[in-house]
Amino acid sequence: MAGQPACPACGGRLISSVVNFGDPLPQQAFTRADHHARSCDLLLVLGSSLVVEPAASLVGRAIGCRAPVVLVNRGETPYDAAATLRLWGGIGEVIPPAVERVKRELGEQPQRF
Repeated sequence: MAGQPACPACGGRLISSVVNFGDPLPQQAFTRADHHARSCDLLLVLGSSLVVEPAASLVGRAIGCRAPVVLVNRGETPYDAAATLRLWGGIGEVIPPAVERVKRELGEQPQRF
């Protein structure tokens, strides 16, 4: 597939555990994700434009089942108005301070990774 890395030894396509744009989602993984979106207590969406289907539809499924949705992304998404909490920024800007705050609230000592 164009734009994807080739093996320097044989020239074949290198495949990671990430689903790249244009690749089909593994059906079993998507079925599980759909189940979790319909039954979650909270859906946290990090760094996604939410325009590539079928993964983008998971947000609508969670919203339809009345799960709160927290959306962290720098750019606009189709679900901005529907999100319970919309944070405009990068994952690295938003998540580490949020984790530290939760740890403080829970009385845990922050850990460095």
